[in-house]
Amino acid sequence: MKSFPGVGKALAPRLIAALGSRRERYDAAYDIQCLSGIAPVVIRSGKKCVVQYRRACPLFLRQTFHEWAQHSMARCAWAREHYDQQRKAGKGHHTAVCSPVFK
Repeated sequence: MKSFPGVGKALAPRLIAALGSRRERYDAAYDIQCLSGIAPVVIRSGKKCVVQYRRACPLFLRQTFHEWAQHSMARCAWAREHYDQQRKAGKGHHTAVCSPVFK
């Protein structure tokens, strides 16, 4: 878990539980992002396109990734810079925290 910036003694077991030992379950990173609720839901109908917060997901899993993203900003310059860019663009704190996780 040393390759994950910001993961300490408390978050390491949570991430291990979240990712599991059978990584072949997920074909791509997008699969775990959708499962955890990090990936936004895009609804298109006609000329309208709405991006919404994903509500139907395991809350423990989403909270684990959210906390990891927040802790990683202290150790990863890229994550902090991305967060600051999102805040300057007018995004809220929680949206800006989750944005580096989705990247």
